[in-house]
Amino acid sequence: MEEGHKKVALFVDFDNIFLGLRETSREAAEAFATKPQTWLRWIEQGMGNGSDADAGTGRRILIRRCYLNPDTFGKYRGYFTRSGFAVVDCPSLTSRGKNSSDIVMVMDI
Repeated sequence: MEEGHKKVALFVDFDNIFLGLRETSREAAEAFATKPQTWLRWIEQGMGNGSDADAGTGRRILIRRCYLNPDTFGKYRGYFTRSGFAVVDCPSLTSRGKNSSDIVMVMDI
């Protein structure tokens, strides 16, 4: 590991992020879902926030987990597994589509 890198864990609530992005931009939602390597690189390279405090400080993602509803978003699973994520299935528990991702994520974190 390169000197100056922070070790981090990344826990992704796929359903919430995807649906939130889709409200603003379908293209952004699809890019998030199908090109995780792009935004992972941005995170690993320090997120380009322009802060002098973090200048040159990248991140090494040690744990990558993605929580998603396989019935609704299963077609995106492969994109995340190919980017090194362990994908945790969180199927709907209610007729309104609510799943267990929140509680599963809390337990994992």
